[in-house]
Amino acid sequence: MLTSQEAAQKLIPSVVCVQNYQINQQSIFFGGQEYTPSDSGDVSPAGEGSGIIFSKDGYIVTNQHVINGATNIKVVTYDGMSYEAQLIGEDTQTDLAVLKIETEDELTPAEFGSSEDLQVTDTVLAIGNPGGIQFNSSVTVGYVSALNRQITNSDTGFTLECIQTDAAINPGNSGGALVDLKGHVVGINSSKIVATGYEGLGFAIPSDTVQPIVSDLIQYGYVKDRAALGISVQYVDRMLAMWNGVTPGCYVYDLITDNAKSSGLQKGDVIVAIDDTSITSETTVSSYLAGKKPGETVTLTVDRALTGESGLEIQLVLSENSGVSVSRQE
Repeated sequence: MLTSQEAAQKLIPSVVCVQNYQINQQSIFFGGQEYTPSDSGDVSPAGEGSGIIFSKDGYIVTNQHVINGATNIKVVTYDGMSYEAQLIGEDTQTDLAVLKIETEDELTPAEFGSSEDLQVTDTVLAIGNPGGIQFNSSVTVGYVSALNRQITNSDTGFTLECIQTDAAINPGNSGGALVDLKGHVVGINSSKIVATGYEGLGFAIPSDTVQPIVSDLIQYGYVKDRAALGISVQYVDRMLAMWNGVTPGCYVYDLITDNAKSSGLQKGDVIVAIDDTSITSETTVSSYLAGKKPGETVTLTVDRALTGESGLEIQLVLSENSGVSVSRQE
């Protein structure tokens, strides 16, 4: 076991600042109309975050939201060296991305540990760049407040089980390291609750979740063979269902993929079971799909309030949830 000082000294060289540069499009007004030439605009900073070197040959893991929309990415190491980075792959669902820098300089990769070994009240360090490069290599110390916290991505609806910590995490820390006193990275700092009356509620993606995602991103550029229903849903528990006069389950807001649209499922349907598994929580579907592959067929049991029908069985072919952002899809 290391002291907190030793753990910090070990990991600081492995944590970098990641800078997101984007083209600012310049509009031209002519004849009362606004035009935006495709080749117009200047590349300027759009945001900053953190990242972790995980191999000597220059692979870096960070949060997807740190590099979202970037046309150019710059990486700055703890000692001030700057490199242009290539985006290798991204996953909007787990909010992870992999970058690559080319250099003959000696890099210091972090050592990743198993988040399964963590226990509540373990001491952890958050290392990153709160506020960006101005406060690079900042270290905060706290505890593991809770494990397996279900945090839902507000943009994608994907739910992850995260590590909760009271180590101070601020804008710019995203993509940085959550470190145990063995000097191992046990999580990727990703978010915090920012609201009046809340303090010390930070969340990190567990290292055991990170490593298989990173492997896919390096090999394929996206997460391969992850199944999805291809719909947008909102879980309705028993109390909400009673208040709104609907059946508990997953309320269908939208049909996204061609498979979903051709299945016979409709907006407003409530899915009460998938195959033989009753939907009893907002993670039932994602947990069940973890054992499925795109192209397989599942049976959805549906209640349709518009017609008063219940127990409808709908066959749906699963789509692939690649996690590639819309801006980079071809």
